[in-house]
Amino acid sequence: MLDKLNDDCWLEIIKYLDLYDKFALYEATKGVSNRVNSNVIYSWKHQLNFTLDNYMYGKMEEMPELLDIFISSIKDTVQKLIFQNVTVEFLKLWQKYTFPSMKTLKYTLDVCDYNRNDNEAIKIMATIFPGLHSVKPHGGVDSGMVPQWTQLRKLDLSEWLSDYIPAYGNLFILRYPLLEELIVRQVSNFTNFYHEVMTMSKLHTLTIQLTDDYYLNKFLEKRGNDIHTIVFNNCIGKYKMNTLHKLRNLRHLTLQEEHHFTSEDLCKLIMDLNQLEQIDLIYSEIWPSEEELWQTVASCPSLKILNIPGSYIDSDDFFDSNRHLMEDTLNKRSQPLTIHIYCDVPAKQICDYFKHPQLKLSFEPLSMDLLDDEFAQIRLNPLLTT
Repeated sequence: MLDKLNDDCWLEIIKYLDLYDKFALYEATKGVSNRVNSNVIYSWKHQLNFTLDNYMYGKMEEMPELLDIFISSIKDTVQKLIFQNVTVEFLKLWQKYTFPSMKTLKYTLDVCDYNRNDNEAIKIMATIFPGLHSVKPHGGVDSGMVPQWTQLRKLDLSEWLSDYIPAYGNLFILRYPLLEELIVRQVSNFTNFYHEVMTMSKLHTLTIQLTDDYYLNKFLEKRGNDIHTIVFNNCIGKYKMNTLHKLRNLRHLTLQEEHHFTSEDLCKLIMDLNQLEQIDLIYSEIWPSEEELWQTVASCPSLKILNIPGSYIDSDDFFDSNRHLMEDTLNKRSQPLTIHIYCDVPAKQICDYFKHPQLKLSFEPLSMDLLDDEFAQIRLNPLLTT
């Protein structure tokens, strides 16, 4: 009966099943339908990403033979694995395999292994996943255990204990000469960390908690001219205006949930950023009225794109019946301005107010990656581009 369906039909059915259900289907049809079993294996071989959790660990440990079939099926093709609350004992079941196509690894450790078996867990994963390009480890390891992932392009240490990070001195990050993106929480030994980052020739994105003006100022003194994009989430108020003005070649500024940065502050910041082309204000209550919006635009003649969330224009109180300020501001511009608006206010109502030959409106929501609270993301031109 089961074999009456052809392979295409089975593959169409199987693609809607999660990993747990695929295991159950394989087990239920074992010895009954080789076609179904073969199609389950085929689907595993052609699935590039897997997420494993406690539910799956229990299922797999109950079926060691099927676990071997699963791992054997994916080992040559899988590119991304996410282990949620994984135990060291479960990782040991993978040790006899290697995964040459694996590029991205994220994991969190089971609470029983957290802080106790960090070293052993990362040692296992460094062995079976030698060619990683991106890794997000959990917990921390001793300095002598830092894995030699020589192909690493992205390192996300946001889940690491901050006590581990400074322990590596000038040896830690320098082990990854191809690193392009680094995410790290607060660093206590900033001097060592700073010197490491400054020598990373391919780094183009740094996401970090910079707790006060001193740290950002140090970065900008050295690499301020290389920074083209910066994102602040609830932290820009920590930095002095003189420090922020060192972003001389900034082209893209994003303020996310910056509720204590005023319209006046924003105008002071951008008036000296002559290369600035785009501003994103995401959940940041900066403009109490339309007047402040046009004052911001007037402060930045180079501005081409303005992205604003709907909270700014959620009522008629935002708009000014007198259109002179908008018209005067836009008339003085040498290039058009595009405003992306995504809100519940009808587009027609907005268009009734925002009408000008130099103004383009878009109402399509934009895809944006939001930072964690009190993080800043710095995007810069790498020292080496080849």
